[in-house]
Amino acid sequence: MRSDVTVFGATGRGSEVLPRLPLPDTCVCDAMAVACPEHLLSAALHALRAIERGKAISRTFSTEVMLYLAGTRQIKVAVERTGVKEGTETFGIATLLPVEDVLSALPVTRDDSVLLWSDEKGKRVGVGCCEEALELVASLELRR
Repeated sequence: MRSDVTVFGATGRGSEVLPRLPLPDTCVCDAMAVACPEHLLSAALHALRAIERGKAISRTFSTEVMLYLAGTRQIKVAVERTGVKEGTETFGIATLLPVEDVLSALPVTRDDSVLLWSDEKGKRVGVGCCEEALELVASLELRR
């Protein structure tokens, strides 16, 4: 299994990022839907494993990561919960590409602090701590 996933945070304007999406082998999501960096990394690794085993629900790495982040099998629900919108200002990014390539393709500034846990993010994700977010990711695999 490939494990060369990099996750990082960034700031910018959703209205400027949206026209540049999708990027190949990259998931750009709303950082407020990411409980902690481990949540995004776990979602990305689970997504890769599902794709490599032919068990992915979606056709793209990006959408598969969003499914795991949101802990749902419904693509529409996952994109609504985790996707970038016009007003998004903080981003969680999981990529198989060199970080520099992603940063040069998007009008964002790297800021890993946007991925750190906060009670506000926990409420939005529906978990009380980072460990519960990891359980949310793992629960999707159990329901396949």
